[in-house]
Amino acid sequence: MQKQLGMETELEPFTYIVNGVKNAFYECEQSRQFLDKFKIYYAKKQGIDATDIKINFINFGAMSLVYTLEYDNKIDTILLKYPNIEKSALRREAELLTHFSKINNNVVKPILYYSKNYGQNERELFVTPYFYQARAISNFKGKFGFYCPEPEYKFLICNDKQATVLKQCIIAHIVASFDKNKKCGISKIEIIGGDFILEKDWDLNQPTIKNTFNKIKLIAARDTINCSFKQYLDLIRQEFVLNTKNPDNYKPNNNYILNTCNEVPFTQDEIEQGINLGIKISQQREYCNDLELQL
Repeated sequence: MQKQLGMETELEPFTYIVNGVKNAFYECEQSRQFLDKFKIYYAKKQGIDATDIKINFINFGAMSLVYTLEYDNKIDTILLKYPNIEKSALRREAELLTHFSKINNNVVKPILYYSKNYGQNERELFVTPYFYQARAISNFKGKFGFYCPEPEYKFLICNDKQATVLKQCIIAHIVASFDKNKKCGISKIEIIGGDFILEKDWDLNQPTIKNTFNKIKLIAARDTINCSFKQYLDLIRQEFVLNTKNPDNYKPNNNYILNTCNEVPFTQDEIEQGINLGIKISQQREYCNDLELQL
């Protein structure tokens, strides 16, 4: 991926510039110093020397830069917030991911959150599990597919069968993550933003619900909406049949509540099949652990 996009560490300021950060080179340097402080903190927490920790820049997202965190033959992921993103945005996302992971175990739970006032802005990051060569489900030029990181970073367009199964499972995960006790669900979902990732090698087999559902992970939870379960399902039906991509580039479209960045509409049948699957999953007390028996 780095070779394809030219994302060597020296080009990190470019990612700040394209995300509208003022004084990009200054902010980049402040973030690097913040990462150095985090490395010392994390090394002490793990009982290792800071020189044994490697942090490598790999990509950039809507709210944060993405790094790998390597130590003791382990790899995790660091999400480092852009300085122009609102204060404590990553703290909230980490808290929401932790909460919804208790309801749906395919929501990826952060390992830890870390913040510090450094420079002119609050710096914050969280560490999350790393999925080796995972594919980021997304859209590109009106096509539904996923970004594949190897052997070179590229977008692969799904065939009709693959797209249908993935869309049904995405809807099912959204439904299965709804908190019926607190009457709240995940909102501000960005398909284009790579909120859903797919485990490596999924596309080597004919797609089915059974071999797809647990290979999809939800890695983002920006906000929530409080409503009844029925109202939540109705919002899914209303918004996922639409192209909600913001005409002003790939920024969230605030005209919508749940589906805020997706340019490939889902069919009504894909939505209904996904809702039915999500309801079935949410009714299981062990949440998706016995898919072979239940689906």
